[in-house]
Amino acid sequence: MNDAAATKNRIRSPLLFIGLFFLINPYFAMLDILPDFIGYALICYAVSDLAKLEYRMESAMKYSAYLGLLSFARAAAFVLSLGSDDSMRLLLTFSFGVAEILLVIRFASDLFGGTEYLLERYDGYEALRRLNNARFLTLLFLIVKVALGVIPEAAVLLVQKVLFSDLIDVDDIPLYNDIASYKPYATALFILITIILGVWWYIEICRYFGAVRKDAAFVAAATKAAEYVTGSSSESIDKKLSVSYVFAIVGIAAFALDVRFERVPVLPAFLGALISAYAIIRAKRVLKKTLAPYAFCAAATGLALDICFILFGSTDTVGTLTESAVLAASGAAFAVCSVLFVRRLCYSLRELHFDFGCEKTSLKPLVYAEILYTAYALMNIAAFAMPVLYPWLLLPRILLSVAFIAVFLLTYRRICEEYVAIVSDTEEET
Repeated sequence: MNDAAATKNRIRSPLLFIGLFFLINPYFAMLDILPDFIGYALICYAVSDLAKLEYRMESAMKYSAYLGLLSFARAAAFVLSLGSDDSMRLLLTFSFGVAEILLVIRFASDLFGGTEYLLERYDGYEALRRLNNARFLTLLFLIVKVALGVIPEAAVLLVQKVLFSDLIDVDDIPLYNDIASYKPYATALFILITIILGVWWYIEICRYFGAVRKDAAFVAAATKAAEYVTGSSSESIDKKLSVSYVFAIVGIAAFALDVRFERVPVLPAFLGALISAYAIIRAKRVLKKTLAPYAFCAAATGLALDICFILFGSTDTVGTLTESAVLAASGAAFAVCSVLFVRRLCYSLRELHFDFGCEKTSLKPLVYAEILYTAYALMNIAAFAMPVLYPWLLLPRILLSVAFIAVFLLTYRRICEEYVAIVSDTEEET
């Protein structure tokens, strides 16, 4: 009964709408303000039960994961390409754009093809009326979003005389120089177009999936069918913990890796705190009461620190006394809250270890994880209180954060694997 209720909740889950919201923002060349990989991860989880019922939904889930990985690679490439010339940025933007368009076409085709079949089979006729419009707008928006992010970068071809340098001197033709100089205006126009189209698309796609979610007859029939095809208990637990682990990877990486572009975080720590807490809560919901308050405190102070650092965190000059005091206070508040949050995360893993009956997995690495993150947090206080020290402390902070991430995730993975093995052995005995 509990499994049926959980399946019904997943089919009606609002995570799909949250995931789609992460796709609404335009690209600024390689920069993605709302990381798409978070959105695709949420979409992947939201359709996981429907994927049991139709092969195209399973394919859509797979391509959603591919798009998430591509988005994560884009974010990594953006960080690594900082300081590169315009030609390299154009090459990366174009390459990622082509790959994303190809994956998006297949993803949208399978997603709407699969839901169309399921709606017809399980009498979801109300949502069927909105399907064609939602499918068209999804393809239109996602392709236009990518294309309009690439086009402004093509101005480098005119600036560097790549196209016509062997035939004519473009400096003698004012038109080409004028076109290149209009890049900022074109970028602003394309961003506005993408936002307008994105809002229109999001409204329509929410209406479509909202109609699916509200169709009681369809949800009941799909839930019953999904429960019928569900595998063994160990397989179900393995899938549940695997999804939890993916969220943990994304959340812990975003929370502990402080990577910024002109003081703006590429992976916001406040989102990382919420995602990593959700990952552990997915493994055992009773931890929500003890873990959620720490996650919200870490997220709130992390967001406040990001805002203060964007406003006052100049790495070139020493700020005023007031600015330094604000940065020091916000940095110290986040350091304290984040250390308490990490300690609660590690304590939650110890609870999972005890409740799951895991005896082989050692918990000693969690002590090292707490020490590593505490040292990282202390360096954060100095880096944010005195932004001129930020570049000098970047490497040791990255090394400490990577070590913490590796130790924490490896321990969590071992706990999950041992628990699945315990359940599997119990099933074989019975």
